[in-house]
Amino acid sequence: MRNGDIVKAKSSIPLVDHYAIFIKLDDGDHLLHNTPFKGNTISTWSEFFKDRELIYVQDSLISGISKEDLLNRFEAEENDWNLFTHDCEIFIENITGSKSKERQVEELYFVVSMLSLITIYLANKYN
Repeated sequence: MRNGDIVKAKSSIPLVDHYAIFIKLDDGDHLLHNTPFKGNTISTWSEFFKDRELIYVQDSLISGISKEDLLNRFEAEENDWNLFTHDCEIFIENITGSKSKERQVEELYFVVSMLSLITIYLANKYN
């Protein structure tokens, strides 16, 4: 793995994946990520995968970047987590410049919207 690679992990929360950016620091492998309770944070590999399962690692537009440049991007990034405006996927996009192919929030919103429309349709049809 190289600095700047994107890591996707299965979360302990059903149907939710978590994204991070790999960085090799002097004391080992770490992951830069954004969480609801901590905002932007740096976790060791073992801390990050304590309750998560690795799905994949992929290159980003900045794969191979120096740790100093990656840490500068991390420190300059907005720190607050927000489900709609600054979740882990947007955090990854902002730091790497790699547009996410998957937007969990948008997919979830679509599914909930469709289920709501079906429920309304069926309620009107059978009432």
